[in-house]
Amino acid sequence: MRLLEEIGEYLASQLSWLHPQENFWYGDVVPDGVETTTVSIFEYPGKQPMRTFGNPRAVWIYPRIQVLTRDRQYEKSNDASWEIFHVLDGVVEQAIPKYHKISGISNPYELGPDDAGRVRMICNYEVERDYP
Repeated sequence: MRLLEEIGEYLASQLSWLHPQENFWYGDVVPDGVETTTVSIFEYPGKQPMRTFGNPRAVWIYPRIQVLTRDRQYEKSNDASWEIFHVLDGVVEQAIPKYHKISGISNPYELGPDDAGRVRMICNYEVERDYP
């Protein structure tokens, strides 16, 4: 299973209002027609992999993810972003196997409205996980 799907399934298991393909998407999918609070998760490059004892093969990798929330009301987008932050920041291996830690790089912040005037909030996270 891919990184975004594994983290997404964990998030959906922790937040009852998240429903994949209804208000929650992985990757570059951000549908326009949804009028409720929506969440999208994106992956982007992180820092250099960790190698140990001269082993040329990485032991851990550090991808990063960005979580985007969107709603017409600032409070709903902001609240959703902070709820997700409280679930993801500090996740350790016991919660998601192979994932040693997920840490918020910053607190959630406003990105500005999209073309339809919906408030967008984002937060970035560093993931520490086993080399696949």
